[in-house]
Amino acid sequence: MKPGKDHMKSMKSDNIQKIRIDLLQPGVFIQLIGKWFGHPFLFNKFKIKNWNQIEILEKLGVKEVLWIPEKSDCWPREANEAKSAEPELVAPKEDDPYVALMWRIKKEQMEHLKQIHQNLQQCTRNYDRVVKSVPQLMKKVMTGSKEAVASARETVGEMVDSFLGDSDAIVHLINIKEKDEGIYHHSLNVSVLAIMMGKKLKMGATEMYELGIASLFHDIGKNSIEKKILKKKPPLTRAEQSIIQLHPQYGVEILTKSGVRDPMTIRAVAEHHEHWNGTGYPSGLKGDQISKFARIIRMVDCYDNLCNNPDASAKMTPYEALSYMYTKLKGHHDIELFSLFIRSMGIYPPGTVVALSGGEIGIVITINPNNPLKPSLLLY
Repeated sequence: MKPGKDHMKSMKSDNIQKIRIDLLQPGVFIQLIGKWFGHPFLFNKFKIKNWNQIEILEKLGVKEVLWIPEKSDCWPREANEAKSAEPELVAPKEDDPYVALMWRIKKEQMEHLKQIHQNLQQCTRNYDRVVKSVPQLMKKVMTGSKEAVASARETVGEMVDSFLGDSDAIVHLINIKEKDEGIYHHSLNVSVLAIMMGKKLKMGATEMYELGIASLFHDIGKNSIEKKILKKKPPLTRAEQSIIQLHPQYGVEILTKSGVRDPMTIRAVAEHHEHWNGTGYPSGLKGDQISKFARIIRMVDCYDNLCNNPDASAKMTPYEALSYMYTKLKGHHDIELFSLFIRSMGIYPPGTVVALSGGEIGIVITINPNNPLKPSLLLY
């Protein structure tokens, strides 16, 4: 008598063993022996769904596979149940239409992943190049340099050209790239995410540029606050909180001194910590009293802070960050903008680490607009 399914689930992974192909049946979870490129299946590990899959393995000349009991719905067949003790392997048919279709789908997947990988590499180079220019740009603005504003516009233009063509790649990069100069990476991340939202909202070129400037410099006022206060871990004293809450005002003063005159930009920096429900600072504005630029920046600023918290133990995955914002901070954000942000990022945003039902671990690299529950993954 074979052990039941509950017993199989309790078996440890060290019970993995080789079995012959002719002993397989639907419900048995297997791992193929050999390289992923040597067969037409999309995964090396999977649960046998039907007899057709077993026939394909035979046609491919596969003699043995690894059986994983703990993930199986049933046990392999007994030797006396099999077609023969030593199965006669069927030679692979080059013209088998079903196998040919599997190979075509797999090759398309491989080409798709190759293109995504190339896009990520190019995006990484662009991101690194832009982020290197941000510290010097910040310093120039702090000194009141009028030329810095023109340089900032060039930087924003480069971001629009480099990143908006492949938003999945840049969101993936923002969520997984190690950061070593927090304020500069954070400013760049917020700017890129804000510009992405501007694109979703179909903003014109002028609006996009001003949104990019406002988001890039949204926290520049923090440069006027002592670093020991900025780096102090919570809880802060009431006095320290009051000092930090002055940074929007400081930011407005710095940008005005540098020649920034656009009212949308200035207002966005002044209001980027206001909350939709009126609980923000410095003025306690509520709802539509807050400018659209400021509402966008508040939202993406919050998201990046959750995903890239300086305290590694407090970092959230993109999925966790969106869930936290929805459940705990829902009153802070314009719900229409936030809903659009969630749709843009997907249920599993790029950069999210996921565990598949088959036990594989992967990271989301692109979302699937047609099926948000099935994004493209890079498996480890």
